[in-house]
Amino acid sequence: MGDNDYKMSDEEIKRRYKNMAHKGRLQKLAELNNCSTKEIHNIVENVKDDKDKEHKKLWTKKMDHDKAMELYFQGANDLKIAQVFDCSVDYIGNWRRRNKLPAYGRKKRCV
Repeated sequence: MGDNDYKMSDEEIKRRYKNMAHKGRLQKLAELNNCSTKEIHNIVENVKDDKDKEHKKLWTKKMDHDKAMELYFQGANDLKIAQVFDCSVDYIGNWRRRNKLPAYGRKKRCV
């Protein structure tokens, strides 16, 4: 391996990949691990999939979709729904926008 006998674990490479600036991160990780950028790419190509799985797990853990929809259609705003599920208002706002639901209590802007 040359000067650098230390090789990061796949998990460490993925963690650093997520936290590094986009420009040149494959090259930097390859240099640190004394390997090719292709090897690093093969390790980190599933980072997005891992993130999606974590998000899906978080969704199922925090919220019951049907209950959230029921609250929404009863007139509950983002804050009230967030309080029921003990999560952030931003999280509920993102959920609402993903489901193409308008916010309660906001007037539509005229252009």
